[in-house]
Amino acid sequence: SKCRLERFSTALRYFYFFALLTLISTACAQTRPSQFNLSRDLVTLGIANRNLVPNNPGLDATPLLQAALDYAGQYKTKVITADPGAYYFLQPQAPDRYVNFYQLKDLTVDLQGSDLYFRDSYLIGFALIDCLRVKLANFTVDAQNLPFTQARLAGVSGLTLTYQTLPGWASPSDFNSRLLPDGSHPLFWALVFRNGLPVPGTNILPVTLPIGGSTLQVTNRDSPWTQPSVLATYQPGDTIVMTGKGGESPILVSGGNGVVLNNIDVYAAGALAVHLDVSGNCVLDHVRVMPRPGTDRLISSNADGIHLSFALVNNQIRNCFVSRTLDDGIALNSPFLAYVRQQLGTRQIRADRRYQAEFPNGMYLQFVNATTADVLPGGMVTAQDPPFSDPPAEGTATVTMDRDLPVVRAGFGMTYSDPDNRGNGSVIENNVVEDVLAARGIFLGGITGVTVRGNTIRRTNCGAIVMHQDLASYPTGPNTDVLIYGNTIEQAIGPAAVGTGVIAAIASIFVLSTDGDFNLVPGASNARIDIVNNTITDSGRGAIWVSNTASGTISGNQIVRYYQHPELASWGVGDAVLAQLLLDFRRPIVVRSNSKVQVLNP
Repeated sequence: SKCRLERFSTALRYFYFFALLTLISTACAQTRPSQFNLSRDLVTLGIANRNLVPNNPGLDATPLLQAALDYAGQYKTKVITADPGAYYFLQPQAPDRYVNFYQLKDLTVDLQGSDLYFRDSYLIGFALIDCLRVKLANFTVDAQNLPFTQARLAGVSGLTLTYQTLPGWASPSDFNSRLLPDGSHPLFWALVFRNGLPVPGTNILPVTLPIGGSTLQVTNRDSPWTQPSVLATYQPGDTIVMTGKGGESPILVSGGNGVVLNNIDVYAAGALAVHLDVSGNCVLDHVRVMPRPGTDRLISSNADGIHLSFALVNNQIRNCFVSRTLDDGIALNSPFLAYVRQQLGTRQIRADRRYQAEFPNGMYLQFVNATTADVLPGGMVTAQDPPFSDPPAEGTATVTMDRDLPVVRAGFGMTYSDPDNRGNGSVIENNVVEDVLAARGIFLGGITGVTVRGNTIRRTNCGAIVMHQDLASYPTGPNTDVLIYGNTIEQAIGPAAVGTGVIAAIASIFVLSTDGDFNLVPGASNARIDIVNNTITDSGRGAIWVSNTASGTISGNQIVRYYQHPELASWGVGDAVLAQLLLDFRRPIVVRSNSKVQVLNP
């Protein structure tokens, strides 16, 4: 009929119309370039109304790079480049960050040797959130407003340091107005240097607010170097480095898989310099954390250099350089996800999350006795209330497992049980870590299946390679299946005072588990730790020390001189433990009685 013909004709016109739109869209997509240059192509491609030209301090790179990333995500761009030069990030996109790389995949951002300057050092510079196979390469990172300053020491009176502001540096008193994104003050510390290194026998000093126009007031603590008698050893003309620690890292990788960071230098950070969180199959190659070359800066980051928290499977840290950090040089850990509040039934617990940690349904978890460090079996999460969400709906959840649980008491920790969620297959190799000013060289906490090989570690304030199941400050499960092989360690521990207590500086390489009061636990939760063919020279205390370890091997290690700094103060542990450690410091290799570790060719 005529009506049917008209309907058919109308349908046919719609069909051709949408087919034409599809063809046009496909044609347009095919003309979209697979790569573009930030400095030349933003206007041509309609991404922005101006290009990101280099070396213009008044041009805010933040919105232009963000627009380029949004475009790349929409049109599946493979490569973004920029002309070499300096770029300035002036206004953040969010209260805590400048640029978001959100759920991007198969993208390389190669800035071809450019220098990036972020105005506020307490904000995230680049936040890579849930990205897949994204590569950042070839640039440096610095802050316009540094998270630290340097001044000349003029004198000492009791707990008061008198200073003179140095040319080109902010006055320490300027930091009274420095705030973190949440509105709070950073943690203010001072460290006094002589001839470029911390004064022997001293370490980080907590500073009390407000900071005077010419004075710093040291907060008296129980640590030996905060006492007036030690402060009196400073001399006029020493250099004070004052830091405000806080915020996130300039480069944050959160979640995701297969991210690559290559040939990147970080010259200043309010806290961690490079932070990967709950990420797997990532590669950090030729990442350098150090003071900016050509300057008189004495430090780089206010906390760790490279830190992988909740480290997942098969991460590679190689050919990197970390120098002059105020905390660990390189760290991999797998902290507690939550603390048990109450066991509700044979298969159900109530737990309080830590750090907004996620444990989706289907995840396998286990429990850790926070007093003894022993691991208790758990199971697979089958349900939780409130239901799983990313980010979590609230900090407390009722968690149901797929099997009957042992007796789980309040205060026990929850960790991942699958090795692939605890760093399995990860390698730290061929890196150089030096002049770690107040902590450890390489730290491992709660991980499994990790290899540390071929690294050079020199002049660390605490131990050079430390495997510590710490149930007090940063609670984790045990370390298992770890190979420490072929590393070169020089001058670990001293002559500066040990910044975090004796338990962080027992030997150049050591393994232990401690409870909530930093006492050694009686058991042996760590297992299969092999320390093989390392060269250890001029250790301030012992060379190798192993405790709380069920199995492993110590063999083929070359030890040349140890116990080089008997003068170092020892603090932070009970009298009985300290008495034993003071004897252990004098020996090259120590295996405590609760460990079943073979020592071959001592």
